Amino acid sequence: MPRRRKEYQKKTELSPESQRLLLVLKQAMKVLGYINRDVETKLGLSGSYLSRLFAGIIELRVAHVVDIARVIGLEPEEIFQIAFPLKDRPSSVAAAHVWEALGGKPPTPPERPPEESAVAPELERVMEKLMARSLEKMLGRLGGGG
Repeated sequence: MPRRRKEYQKKTELSPESQRLLLVLKQAMKVLGYINRDVETKLGLSGSYLSRLFAGIIELRVAHVVDIARVIGLEPEEIFQIAFPLKDRPSSVAAAHVWEALGGKPPTPPERPPEESAVAPELERVMEKLMARSLEKMLGRLGGGG
């Protein structure tokens, strides 16, 4: 009798932008105190759905970003702003044409004092906070606490 191979789900090829969005979603969930199961339950998803999404087995869709953001208390645009903050350079010619066609003008990044211009982007700050919390928990366990 031939031996059956387990079929593994193949990872999708993620763009750098999709990888960044997934990282921001995962970090936002952690920082805000959510685990995959919490979000899956609120969205009516099966267990391990988010694990497969974050692993790249399920293709990331805008609906995923919107739904997850809302469940954890963020507006979808906030997730996109954290993942892709405004840059201190002019927008592309194509973007200028789209803004013009829509009757608006591109947003300009808020002015920052010179000493803040070298500060890490928001994602990096969020990750630093998460790492600090994790380190505190680990040290607390080693010291007999928590």
